[in-house]
Amino acid sequence: MAVAVPASRATGKPPLPARKDTIMQVFNDPQSPGFARFTGGFYLALAAIGPFSILCVPGQITVAGDAAATLGNLAARKGLFLAGMGGEAMIMLIEVGLAAMLYVMFRPVNAAL
Repeated sequence: MAVAVPASRATGKPPLPARKDTIMQVFNDPQSPGFARFTGGFYLALAAIGPFSILCVPGQITVAGDAAATLGNLAARKGLFLAGMGGEAMIMLIEVGLAAMLYVMFRPVNAAL
């Protein structure tokens, strides 16, 4: 009774590794699913950072109609203020990168953009 030998052993060649998208392969093909997933990750980052920076931080620091109380909150919660500003900066960077990636991804649809 003959035993089936895998093709790679029969030819003497090593088996091919499983296909994995490296980061450079993803960026070389903007229409690949990996590029779309990476772009979607930017949207998820916006969804995680945005509510904190835009909703939580200003609500805990600002006092409507009382500038002195707002200044006192800034002095007392300096770390929260800096975290909010850092979050805002991250949002801006993510949005710029996201716009560039969406442009590259959808450029074949309308090249005159």
